[in-house]
Amino acid sequence: MALAENLRRLRSERQLSREKLANLCGPGYGYSTIANIENRRVKNPDTTVIEAIASALETTPEQLTQGEFNEVDEIARLYEVLLKGGDLACLAWAGKALTECRDFLRALQQEQIRSPVPRKEAMADAEIGWWLAFIDVARATVDATSCVPLADWWESEAGQRYLDKNVALMALHAVRVRRIFVFNSHEDYDKNQAHVMDQQRVGIEVACAILDDLDSEGRALAAQVWDIAIVDGKWLIDLPNNFTRSEIAVGSTLTSNKPVVSQMQAAFDRLWKLCATNRNS
Repeated sequence: MALAENLRRLRSERQLSREKLANLCGPGYGYSTIANIENRRVKNPDTTVIEAIASALETTPEQLTQGEFNEVDEIARLYEVLLKGGDLACLAWAGKALTECRDFLRALQQEQIRSPVPRKEAMADAEIGWWLAFIDVARATVDATSCVPLADWWESEAGQRYLDKNVALMALHAVRVRRIFVFNSHEDYDKNQAHVMDQQRVGIEVACAILDDLDSEGRALAAQVWDIAIVDGKWLIDLPNNFTRSEIAVGSTLTSNKPVVSQMQAAFDRLWKLCATNRNS
C-alpha cells in the first residue's frame, strides 16, 4: 500500500511519533489509528481520516495517497465524498458522468464506440480531444487521411494541437506517420500546398490524392478512407461520411473490430500506392 509507505516516510521526515501525530490529528485519533494504517491492517481508511492525517503532516490528501488508488478506486472515493457532502446538482452531474463512463466501457468491450460530439463543426474542441487521446496510444504507425473540407482546419488551434501530437509521437516513440491529403482538383491542391509542405518538413510522410487524376478504383478508395486514422494497424477512427463542403457532421466512430480495421488498412495502403504511381508517372 502506497498510503502506508507515504505515511511512514512523511512521519519520519517530520520526526513525529505515532502518538504525537495522532494528537495533532485531533480528538478521536490515537496510536492505533496510525499503526493500523502503517501496518496495513486498514485497507481503505475513511476520507475524513486521510484528510486529518494529511493536515497534521502539513501535506495534501493527494500527496499522502499518491500511488495508492488506481483510477477506479479514485472515482469511487471521490463519489463517496460527494455522497457525504455534495449538493443535489453535484450528485446529479456525478451520476451522469458515471453512467457515461459505464456506457463508454461497455462500448469498448463491444469493439466500437462513438464520440459524443453533437455540434456540426469541422473538428470541434471536444472532437480534437477525442482524436488526440486516440492517436496518443500509437507506438508503431499512424496512417491517416485529410480531406478538402478540413484544409483550413490545419491553421486552427485544434489543427496545430493535432499536428504537434503527430510530431511528438515521431520524436518520442519513433512512430511512422503517413498522411494522404485528398483534393478534388489541382486548383484545390495549389491552394493548400503549404499544408502539405509543412507536414513534410516535420517528418510526416505525405501523399496527395487528386480526384481529377484518379480512375474509378482510386476514387472509390478515396471515398472509403475519407477522414480516418488507423493506429498500429489495430484501431480505426473515422468521421461520418454524411457531410457537405460547408458542413461536417462531427461525431467520430472508433473501432477495434479486426475485419473492419484490416479492410480500411488495405484500402489506405492501396490508395497510397496509387498516389505514388501517379506522382511518378
